[in-house]
Amino acid sequence: HFSISFKMQKDHHTKVLIVGAGPTGLTLALILQSQGIDHLIIDKKDGISESSKAIGLQVRVSEVLYWLDVYSEFQKQAAFDNYSVNFYNYNHRFFSMNLERVSRIIAQEAATDAFSPRSMMIPQSATERILQARLLKSGGKILWKHEFVNFECDEKHINSIVKNGKDELMITSEYLVSCE
Repeated sequence: HFSISFKMQKDHHTKVLIVGAGPTGLTLALILQSQGIDHLIIDKKDGISESSKAIGLQVRVSEVLYWLDVYSEFQKQAAFDNYSVNFYNYNHRFFSMNLERVSRIIAQEAATDAFSPRSMMIPQSATERILQARLLKSGGKILWKHEFVNFECDEKHINSIVKNGKDELMITSEYLVSCE
């Protein structure tokens, strides 16, 4: 587990408040971080997932990972191309998907020496570990054990009520994004 904690005043302001530190929230935070946009992630869990709710990443996701400069980390931990995914209902296989064929078709469309997107098998827990490590290394912040409760907004701001145990705090933002 990586974790980050920092002293937070009772009220806090950020440009973008992201609710949910799963793969989508972490990716959004990395994109905002790369553009110099102030953001904060909150999540009610106490850390990254220990189990996986997803088994892999679609082909086009690898392009985003490449752009964010984390693709090489995924290459070290993921299985690529040479596999099929089977879907079962009890003991009956009702669907099989050959990912080698999909990757081969996409690779044929890529220019010589160009990045060729690929599908990959990687547990969600590993995806989150890689993305979180990159975010924290680049100065991003995640508040674990902070549950989004409610929000109110006016013409200029969004005031979000966030609960951390028994304590409540107000986070004011210009944008609120749910990634749960």
